Amino acid sequence: MSNLVLYLYFCCLPGFITALSVIQEPENITELVGEDVTFGCQFSGLLNEQVIWFHTEANKVLTENVFLDTNDWLNLTIYNVSYADEGEYKCGYTTIRGDRTEYHFPASAFLDIITRPDSPSCSATYPSGIDFPVVGNNASIICFAPGGDPNPTISWFRNDEVKSMASEMNSSLSVVLSSLQEEDRGVAFRCDITSPALGSVESCQIIPFPEIPIINITYNGQVDFGSNIPFQCNFDGDLPLTILSFLTSIASDRVTLNSERNVLKISNFQEDDLKETVTCRVVYDGFAKEFTSTVNFEEILPYLNDIGQNTDDKSSLIIVLSVLAVIIVILILVTTALLWHFKAMCFRTRTGNYDIGFTALPKTNQLPAIPPP
Repeated sequence: MSNLVLYLYFCCLPGFITALSVIQEPENITELVGEDVTFGCQFSGLLNEQVIWFHTEANKVLTENVFLDTNDWLNLTIYNVSYADEGEYKCGYTTIRGDRTEYHFPASAFLDIITRPDSPSCSATYPSGIDFPVVGNNASIICFAPGGDPNPTISWFRNDEVKSMASEMNSSLSVVLSSLQEEDRGVAFRCDITSPALGSVESCQIIPFPEIPIINITYNGQVDFGSNIPFQCNFDGDLPLTILSFLTSIASDRVTLNSERNVLKISNFQEDDLKETVTCRVVYDGFAKEFTSTVNFEEILPYLNDIGQNTDDKSSLIIVLSVLAVIIVILILVTTALLWHFKAMCFRTRTGNYDIGFTALPKTNQLPAIPPP
C-alpha cells in the first residue's frame, strides 16, 4: 500500500497539482537571411517549472537569448538568422519524475528562411551571323533573376499589356520572338519578378528590335570665318550607344578631339572648309553593326555659306553700281554740255551773231510792204 502511495505521489500527483498550460502559441515566421526573429509563447499556471525552447532539427534545448517576462511570456530571439536556424521550434517546460526529467512541448512554430533574388536582368539573343536585327529575324528575350529561395515568379509582358506572354517560377525565363515585324520595331518587353523575399515587384526591360539611331552633328558657340569652331556629335536610340569615331577631312593639324570623342574643334575655320566633310560613327551596345552620319560643313553652317555667297553678290552689286554711277555721271556731263550749247545758240540768235552754222537773214530798217486790199 505504501509503495502505491509513493508511486501515485511521484507519478500522477504533480500532474494534478500543476495546472500549467500555453494560452498563446507562437506564430510561424518567414524571414530573410541575416535578419533577427523572435518567437513568443505565453504560459498560464507557472509555478516553479522550468520553461524551455527546443529546436527540433538541431535536437537541442535552447538556453541563450531566452527570456521569461512578468506576464509569463517566454520569448526566444535568434539573431542574424541563417539556413541552419530553419525548422521547428517548440515551447514547453520540464517536470521531475523521481530521478528523471521529462519534457513537455504543448506548442510549436516554424521558421522559414528565404533569400532575396538578384535584381532581374533582361537580354536578347539572335541567331549567329546577325549583327543587327531586320524584319524576318528571330530573337530570344531572356529574364534572369538568380539567387532567390524560393525561386521568384518571372513574367514577360509586351509593352504595358496586362496579360503576360509567359510566367514561370524559376530563376530565369526565355521567350522566343519569331519573325520580327515592322510593328515590333522599338517595342519594349518588360520582365516582372515577384517573391516573398521582395517587398515589391522588380522589373527590367529590353527592346529586341531597336530603331535606327539618330545621329546629328551640330556646332557650339560663336561661329564666323577665322574662328575656332567646336562641332558635337549627338546621337539617340532605343538602347545605349557608344561613339566609335568623330573625324573630318580637314587637315589634322587644325583639328582636336576631346577625351569622350564626341566634340571636334577646328581652328581658324575658313570659307574653303565649308566643302569639307565630317563623319560620326556609333554602335549600339551589344551589336556589331555601325551607324554612320557624314555631312558637309556647309550643311551644318548654311548661313556661313550664305555669307560667302552674299560677299560675292555684294562685290557684283558694287561693280554694277559703280558702272551705273559712271554712266550717270557721263549722262549728267553730256546733258550739261548740251544745255550750255543750246543756251549759247539762243544768246547768239538774239544778238545777231549768226556764226553758229545757221544762214542769217539780212538786216533792214524797213517794214515789210503791206499788199493793197
